[in-house]
Amino acid sequence: HLSSQRLGEQAVASFEKHEAAAFQIGVQAAPLFIGFALFIAEQALIDAPDRLFFFTREGEFFYRLHNTLFADGKHAGCNLPPSSILAVSRQATFAASLEAVDIEELGRVWSLNSQQKLSTLFAILDIDAATFVPLLERLRLTLDELIITPQEDQRILALFEDEGFLAKARSKALSKRQGLTAYLHQSGVKAGNKLGFVDIGWRGTIQDNIARVLPANDTVGYYLALRRFLNEQPPNVSKLAFGPDERRGADMDFFETFEPLELLCNSANGSVSAYQKQCDRVIPVREINEQENMVIESFTRHFQDGVIAAASMQRPLLTSHSVCSAEMLKPALKVWGELASRPPNQLLEAYYNAPQHDLFGFGGFFDRGKAPSLSMLFMALFSRRQRQLVIQYVKRTQWSSALNGLKVSLLNRWALIAVFWLAHRYKRLRARGR
Repeated sequence: HLSSQRLGEQAVASFEKHEAAAFQIGVQAAPLFIGFALFIAEQALIDAPDRLFFFTREGEFFYRLHNTLFADGKHAGCNLPPSSILAVSRQATFAASLEAVDIEELGRVWSLNSQQKLSTLFAILDIDAATFVPLLERLRLTLDELIITPQEDQRILALFEDEGFLAKARSKALSKRQGLTAYLHQSGVKAGNKLGFVDIGWRGTIQDNIARVLPANDTVGYYLALRRFLNEQPPNVSKLAFGPDERRGADMDFFETFEPLELLCNSANGSVSAYQKQCDRVIPVREINEQENMVIESFTRHFQDGVIAAASMQRPLLTSHSVCSAEMLKPALKVWGELASRPPNQLLEAYYNAPQHDLFGFGGFFDRGKAPSLSMLFMALFSRRQRQLVIQYVKRTQWSSALNGLKVSLLNRWALIAVFWLAHRYKRLRARGR
């Protein structure tokens, strides 16, 4: 009994130590997020949106930080716009944003993800693929097939010429738009309002989707960082970044390490997949992954508590010294660089334990911890299928420094580091070529 009691006490002490470490990492990382919060407030005063919306999921953490630093709703003595959380996602807004169901419109997804399973296409459009089995068989398409550049695949082109498929997709898109529009109006959006949106990044596609649904509303987006846009921007959209902005020649190293930031800013409330009408209310439907939430509960939540605690302590100093976001940018980027290049063990553990939700890419949840083996890396030199699997893993992870946290042999790790190095060099050459 005493032995069991001691083991229990050791387990509690170990857990508390883990929590304290995550909290301390949050305290040390606070300049990055405090700087972003100041940037949002400053720009909101300049742009004067009628309302400020924080997008789920990462926006829930940003909203909490915003309310910590600006509890009285003011910054520099000026009233900030009313703010709230907006439950949105790419999945919940894309189909609603379609102006037509055709190859050109779906190209907004394929320009970001040039390799996609057919099942992903049906999931994006919220169509039950089972009703189109005869059509898919006739076109020699399978749901699990990974299609390279779908917009050039003759079978996909034929699918988008089928009237039965188009009718179903149009009906779903209309229903999605009606649900999203009702939810936006319920959330306080009015025709003609200027809307401010806050999200972590990286290309602002959710803002684009909403802007297409609300053509009478100007929108301005505030992001931690922005990548170069691959799709034509709606006329009622403008976007600003606190940190790196690839449109202005930002260092690409930052964009090879954005996934850990998503993990650090994540929410346990799940991802919004749709909207349902219940009585007189529109309710966001959220998909929650228990494995992901275990990581959020054991690490992310305590990290965010550390950031909030630091912000609470620093608030009087920030106010009395009139600190602006430009002054915070250098220490903020230093924090990002440190997290990216020398990640704490707790962060690496959380990164590999949290499944990645990748609906718009390869589909479903992805286990980062299942890295290509040495034999797979060798076979990739000769087998197209094995090569595609390796490419998928690199595209889904990208974070080279995190490879040190993988539970693989030293030789396997060295091989992966070499593959990642080559992939990043190739990516940079392509970017310069553009």
